[in-house]
Amino acid sequence: MDIQNIIIQKIDLPQFIKDYAHVELVRKGNGWRCKCPIHENSVNPEAMYVDDRGGYYCFACNSGGNVINFLSDYEHISYSAATERLASMLNINLKDDAEYQDQKRLEDKFNGYKKRGLAGVDNVKQYLTEKRGFTEETIQTFELGMWDGKMTIPLLDANGRTVGMAVRQFDAKPKYMNSRNNILYDKSEFLFGLDKARRLIKNTVYVVEGYMDAISGYQMGIPTVAYCSNELHRDQIRMLNSYLRRDTTVVICPDNDEAGKKRIPRVRDYFKAISPSRQVRVVLMPDGYKDMNDLLLAGIDAQTLPTEHIDKYVARLIIEACKTIEEEYQRAEEYLKTVKSEMIRLDIIKYLAERWNKDVEDLKKYFNTVGEDSNDILSEASDITGCINDLRKIYSIGGYKTHFQQIDNCIRKVEKKQVVVIGAYSGVGKTDFAIEYMLRAICQDNMRVAFFSLEMPKGKLIERCLAKLIKCSTPEVEGYIASNDTAVQKVIAKLQNRLVVFDGNDYSMGDIQKRIELVNTKNILGGPIDMVFVDYFGYMKGTSEFEGASAAATKMKAVAKENDLIFVMLSQLNRGGNPYGEPNMQQLKLTGDLEASADVIMLLWRPGKDPNLSLEEKDQLENVTRIKIDKTRDGMYGNPVSEYYYNKATSRLEEKYLE
Repeated sequence: MDIQNIIIQKIDLPQFIKDYAHVELVRKGNGWRCKCPIHENSVNPEAMYVDDRGGYYCFACNSGGNVINFLSDYEHISYSAATERLASMLNINLKDDAEYQDQKRLEDKFNGYKKRGLAGVDNVKQYLTEKRGFTEETIQTFELGMWDGKMTIPLLDANGRTVGMAVRQFDAKPKYMNSRNNILYDKSEFLFGLDKARRLIKNTVYVVEGYMDAISGYQMGIPTVAYCSNELHRDQIRMLNSYLRRDTTVVICPDNDEAGKKRIPRVRDYFKAISPSRQVRVVLMPDGYKDMNDLLLAGIDAQTLPTEHIDKYVARLIIEACKTIEEEYQRAEEYLKTVKSEMIRLDIIKYLAERWNKDVEDLKKYFNTVGEDSNDILSEASDITGCINDLRKIYSIGGYKTHFQQIDNCIRKVEKKQVVVIGAYSGVGKTDFAIEYMLRAICQDNMRVAFFSLEMPKGKLIERCLAKLIKCSTPEVEGYIASNDTAVQKVIAKLQNRLVVFDGNDYSMGDIQKRIELVNTKNILGGPIDMVFVDYFGYMKGTSEFEGASAAATKMKAVAKENDLIFVMLSQLNRGGNPYGEPNMQQLKLTGDLEASADVIMLLWRPGKDPNLSLEEKDQLENVTRIKIDKTRDGMYGNPVSEYYYNKATSRLEEKYLE
């Protein structure tokens, strides 16, 4: 194990940040939140997230990584200097560490080359400013220079260490040359510009071919990395993934020529094998422009160009390369078997229908009857190793709290691919509870949510969201809207790219699935949906009959698993009970399949509505909601019954504790 990993393992990062930077950390979910001590004027008490596994990230300044990265950014020192300082704190003698000394010698050697290049930068400035369009600031940021007639391009790893050197030759071939592999640099996994891009990455990262393209993207303010080779390699994808949230979209910007385009199908295969759930799109470069540097010179912001999902992009490449119509038919049939998203398949079918002058419905019927490939069927099976790896993935994600403390004490967490059923009689407040659950997920865990409001119009749904986030009564929202109060703008900013609402009527579970796929495919929320709420089961198409209700209930689990999300279904309870008595899951309306499909069942009632209560008891229980966890597939760890008070002044549910 190298010295950096030893340091990372030995230091408890949350405790280190608390003691070293003198900030208070508050437990949130599976980690900690605190004011960021790195950037100036940090006022948000939850700007920085710190996990118990030794990682951190600031959502304001984008600093992130491990304890060495933290000290480097906090003290404004190099990664190596931070390593040495932490080693000293741990009484580790680096002089006796041969591996570290070898790393240090290499870094010092390439820093020496870099320094020589910087001394001759004036000799290459005209080329960089006039031919490449780079500003003085950009040239300095990337430490470009000139030495021995060659332009020097320092190669920095993700932590900012100089691990190699590339040169651009003007009078010889090949045009670009770079260092040989060493203990710090492996070309097959190295991504140029990652040290700078990782601080800019939020929802999207651009991947380009060459050094000049990555520098151009940076100057445009775009998080951009370059693979600096013929194509993006598997190890580079793995390296990139290690710095991305799972919902970050990768946008590939290949050179706009045959050589650049023809490699995209293989890159698609790599992503399907390594990161199948990653959203990957391809820039549609306008004619006359070859790469990102051409766009910079023309004053075109690459982020304004249209992009296309890689599945559709590759479909067009394959079909347009065919020599006969019969070959097109065969290749289309083979390729569509590899496209998992129904909505992307539909987009491709529409493209084929237009190209072949065929009816879209006829092609849909045909391609939907194409049989599954036997290898695809077998790929669904997993041996014990595959199952263990899936368990590790579940543990690494860690699940998500509801952020209702008493409920979390009982169930601990809800995981992706699970179904939550919220059941109650009419008038008890299940919709309001669901909205509160949704807002806590968005605000605390940055979740992306699709809310299917089959009963309540979208305007009234957002009215409740505004009331809860502004902390005012529902009637007061009208005044905030009329005056265009800044509080409304803050709520809009908080929910933007985090919430999409469908308030159509008579949706089937298939309709919901298609809309989930469409939102993900079109990247409407900047990443895949994390949670789906459906309000409510009885308003869905076909659920008035037992067979339809049973099919819809069963399909919930499939939707949750196929889309890797938490599925929350609201449901009425059967007639014959009352809103003030404690319910049980056998009262879920129409079908026992709701009970069978659910991983967690929450049942609500309002004890204050009991007509037999005294005036004093009614007063004590006014606006009180009780919630019982009647089922949790992973077991109960605390009291299954919790109590909440609805504060009309703030529109929020407040925790009460049963005596």
